[in-house]
Amino acid sequence: MIKKRKKIIIWLLPISIAIAIFYFSSQPSDESSQLSNGVIKIILDFINRMNPNIDMDHWMKMLSLPIRKLAHMTEYAVFFITLFIAFSVNEIKNWRRPIWSMVIVFLYACTDEFHQTFVPGRYGCFTDVLIDCTIAGVFTILSMMRWSKNDS
Repeated sequence: MIKKRKKIIIWLLPISIAIAIFYFSSQPSDESSQLSNGVIKIILDFINRMNPNIDMDHWMKMLSLPIRKLAHMTEYAVFFITLFIAFSVNEIKNWRRPIWSMVIVFLYACTDEFHQTFVPGRYGCFTDVLIDCTIAGVFTILSMMRWSKNDS
């Protein structure tokens, strides 16, 4: 009974991440930008203490897009990992874990981009799907290499 409950409860992790991604994607672009820029400002304030001569506005503009895309890749990487763990606990065997995890991450990224077309100031873009799936794709490839190496 405990093992069955554990197999069900473990799915709360990826479901929670999916809900968080949906929540962040539901934010209008100005709210989302404020959140990202707040993180960049914290980083730049720290750097500014060591080097007060840096041009804060310049670096804010330079770092905004990369930080936003890195945040997306990170949240989808966490989503992938939690799916992978859930599949492991549910005894999905070897190479099926990363494949199913990647398929779900990819499909969710597609639906997330579609969802963003309904959010003020946001738009859906397949390039963003690919960016979102980058780290999950790397994990999938590394996992597949591991299992193909063990099968030889």
